[in-house]
Amino acid sequence: MRPTLPLRLPRSLPPSHHDLPTFLAHATRTALSRSSTLYAGTHYEYTVARALRRYGFLLARTGGRADGGVDLRGSWTLPLRFPPEGAARDGGLRLRALVQCKAHTTRAPAPAAVRELEGAFAALPASFLTSPSTADATGVLAVLAAPLPATPGVREALRRSRAPLAFFMVGIEGGVQQCLWNGRAGEMGLEGVGVTVRYETAKGDGEVGREIALTWRGEVLPLLEDEEN
Repeated sequence: MRPTLPLRLPRSLPPSHHDLPTFLAHATRTALSRSSTLYAGTHYEYTVARALRRYGFLLARTGGRADGGVDLRGSWTLPLRFPPEGAARDGGLRLRALVQCKAHTTRAPAPAAVRELEGAFAALPASFLTSPSTADATGVLAVLAAPLPATPGVREALRRSRAPLAFFMVGIEGGVQQCLWNGRAGEMGLEGVGVTVRYETAKGDGEVGREIALTWRGEVLPLLEDEEN
């Protein structure tokens, strides 16, 4: 009789990438084609997470085929000096956030993308809604991110939706150029948050850049530094 060997389960491997720099290194290491949809989609998801980080989003890429239509998950915290009732304990407004990314550069998202976002919102797992890290969140916001502006059809679909939805226009290389949300999202604390445009001269070449900034009661909210630079 042969002796039985102890069963050894394979150790789970660490993720091959978790942000834009590590993904670029992974793509180089594995010779992933830059023209592939996998490269374009993953690159844009990390670009969106990086761009929204400056506005207080803290997002992690979901990845995989069983992501439920959600590309990024996490939270959005706004440092409001006089936050609305029910805000986070640290004085800011905190929302759980899920993000769907549409990386198409030749066509803007259609109203069908909003319906898809509503479906992902409705199918959220209970584990996300009860995460201890966002126990003081006032609600869940579903975000559609795309590199082209919201069409009138998308705006109308957002307005009609009963789910708390938002749209952020994030360029392929980063930078937020447009953001809007519906009335249901406003009811969770975004009602007093405004949007303005900030112009900034780039160092060295003197080029003037355009960027969206958020306001609260007339005061421009600070943008966070890009930690990946």
